[in-house]
Amino acid sequence: LLGIPYNGSIDMWSFGCVCVELYLGLPLFPGVSQHNQLTRIIEMFGQPPDHLIEIGKNCNKYFYKLRQQNNETSSVYRIKTAEEYARDTKTDIPILKKYLRYNRFEDVIMKCPLPITSNTTSNSNRIHWTSEQRQEEVTRRQSFLDFLTGIFQLDPFERWTAKQAASHPFITNSPPLMLPYIPFPDSKKEERKLVYNTSSNLNK
Repeated sequence: LLGIPYNGSIDMWSFGCVCVELYLGLPLFPGVSQHNQLTRIIEMFGQPPDHLIEIGKNCNKYFYKLRQQNNETSSVYRIKTAEEYARDTKTDIPILKKYLRYNRFEDVIMKCPLPITSNTTSNSNRIHWTSEQRQEEVTRRQSFLDFLTGIFQLDPFERWTAKQAASHPFITNSPPLMLPYIPFPDSKKEERKLVYNTSSNLNK
């Protein structure tokens, strides 16, 4: 969306979106346009760091540069409103639908209603959750949330690699550990940075 050269880390972002959609039964970012999708991402995860916005080819398309730093976001950039974007691109203001009840990602995961029925091949049986089962479900969701947080890092060079994500207790089904989970370093991250820096220098 920002126009930054992409690498394998974009596949991890897509994987995270698929995981959440399977969990919710709804898309996480149902944008009606690229600007709207970027707006939804920022609304949920915060604004990308300035250095990413600055190197993106689409910076001026989606953002205004401020004369001074915004105290709330600590950024010198502000994403355009739907009206501003429509005016600048000479397009119509889109009609939006709200799919999710919550805007904070933690709330989206943790406050998703518990299933009340269990589908079998022949019928649907009502689930009666005990207090112990509810607590187990909360623990699983906390692990799932932590797993997704590593995948949804806005900075592609800080986003977990597939190897790092695969070692998370949510995937390995290991006993709950202290969260947030900190994966072992993966040389793949450094390789991505090196390739990007090399290509950037060649294009200067």
